[in-house]
Amino acid sequence: QLRWKSSHSDDYDEMPRQELVDPEATSSLCGTFGISCIRATGLAAADVMSSDPYCIVHVATEPKLSETWMTPTRMNTLHPEWNEVHEFPLNWPKNEISAEHTNV
Repeated sequence: QLRWKSSHSDDYDEMPRQELVDPEATSSLCGTFGISCIRATGLAAADVMSSDPYCIVHVATEPKLSETWMTPTRMNTLHPEWNEVHEFPLNWPKNEISAEHTNV
């Protein structure tokens, strides 16, 4: 689940959404990008009968800078549940954002 919170808002929307920003209104796109890692399904066994899964997330938070977050490892399961949330602060100059990346 991906969520976006604008720098001007205190609350996340319940459902994931894309916030459109008028490029003429600001010089950069700033805010908080939230990732919720809920669970994994359909994992293949990496060990004999099970796995020790974890999730790694890489987010480009500004030009030439990325941040990484890793969930805890869930031991001996093919159906891990994390229910973890992590927030990444974003700061992208508008001239570094192309239309093909904003029209998902």
